[in-house]
Amino acid sequence: MSGPDLDLYSAELFKNVESEHAIAGINTFYRNIKDGLPEPTIFQSWTYTVKEATNFTNAFKKLLKTISLDGYMGMGDIVHGSDGDNVWFFKTYADLSQAYEFDTKNDIEKTAYSLFYKEISEETLHRSFTRKLITRFK
Repeated sequence: MSGPDLDLYSAELFKNVESEHAIAGINTFYRNIKDGLPEPTIFQSWTYTVKEATNFTNAFKKLLKTISLDGYMGMGDIVHGSDGDNVWFFKTYADLSQAYEFDTKNDIEKTAYSLFYKEISEETLHRSFTRKLITRFK
């Protein structure tokens, strides 16, 4: 879709949008949605102002090798539409209670998260937000 058709579609869509945020770039992710678990409908994101993206990415990859996830976890670069933040970190959950009751499952995960936050401690968390999926479009 392009041209006038896209413009009309976008105009109708944006009537229902309070804000938009465009992201693109390198995406390092881990997905582990086990059979029988509901598809994630809760999405949490944290955006950072990162001075050293390589260190942030390496710390994130190391974290993903250690923890066990149900859902999707990813990170990437923000190339436009931000207020100074340039990296996003994203996690999905099956429901709201799972998102707000998030905790490490064992001492190995606790240590992994502690190390991750220590390794990115020079970076600045800009904002976080939680969203609920209402409708999935095909």
